[in-house]
Order: sequence, then C-alpha cells, then structure tokens
Amino acid sequence: MEELTYDSVKDVLETGVFEVIEGKCKVGSCQGIILSPPKWDLHRHSIEQIICAAFFMLEMLYEKYEDVEIHGIRLIEDFNNFSFLQQLRMEAVLLTAGKPVMEFIQEVFPMRLKGVHLVNQPWYVSTLITLIKPFMKQKMRKRIIYHGTNYSELEEYYNLDALPHSLGGSQSLAIPFLLQLCRNYF
Repeated sequence: MEELTYDSVKDVLETGVFEVIEGKCKVGSCQGIILSPPKWDLHRHSIEQIICAAFFMLEMLYEKYEDVEIHGIRLIEDFNNFSFLQQLRMEAVLLTAGKPVMEFIQEVFPMRLKGVHLVNQPWYVSTLITLIKPFMKQKMRKRIIYHGTNYSELEEYYNLDALPHSLGGSQSLAIPFLLQLCRNYF
C-alpha cells in the first residue's frame, strides 16, 4: 500500500463521498461527517482506497481538532440516489471487508463513533446493515438511527446552518469544507 498522503487520496476526496460538517454537533460537541455511498464509484475506487481516504480525513480532523478524540464523531450516511446495483456491489465488499473494518473502528481507532444517522435510505439498505450488524457491539448497534427523509430529526444532533441544503440545512459551499481543510492543511 502506498504512503497515506493528500495526493494519494485526493481523487477519492474530490468525488464528495466524504464531507466534514463545519462546526461541532449539538450533542456531545463531536465532529460531524457526511458519507455519501452513492458517490462511491466501485469501478473507479476500491474499498482500500475508500478506507485510506477515510483514515486520512479522520487523521486530518484529529490534527486540526484535538478534542475530536475525546468527543468523537457522528456520521450521516446519505443514500440519496443509491441504486440497487450499487447495493449489490456494496454487499460483496462488505462480505469480505465488513468484519475487519468494524473491528478496527470499535477496537483500534482512537476516535469514538457516537452515532450513525441514515438518511434517504431505500428499503434495501437494511440488507447492508444486516450484513455488518453481527460484527458490531451492542452499543454500536444502538447508535444507528434511521431518519429516512425526515431531515428535521437531524436538528436534534446538528446545527441546521452547518448541514447542506440536501439534508434540510442552509449550507451551500462552492468548495466543500473537507476540501477547504485539505487545501489549508497542505
């Protein structure tokens, strides 16, 4: 595996598959991250590349916001425009990578995952969750929250002025905050 640098993950980050929410969450002062699985082109980027980009992003957050190790992160997974074909491809990936990824997140990684908020999820996303649930601790399972298209529920956890329009917020950045962080960091 190549060295983990901005140049090595730039292509993945520029797809918009990850986004950092500017500012802290309302609950627990943790950092918010948006993951958009529909933006992940499985033909263009491997699971290893996505994981490397995720670790790079989290490492950069840790460097910029040292308290993120204490307060943790909240993840919004936005499944808007997630196709059934993408679902089938993602299932194949999770069958091989689900267990090691979940073990790493729960046992090794220094940041705590405080919540996973699923939005715009089609009915078949529950299959993905079912595939990885056996590898989750009970505490992690309780942190998965299904919102569907009820974005107003996100207001309990996030400041709406920090969320993008697509999630019921008022944020419309020409350059996503994550890319701004990267450009300022390097």
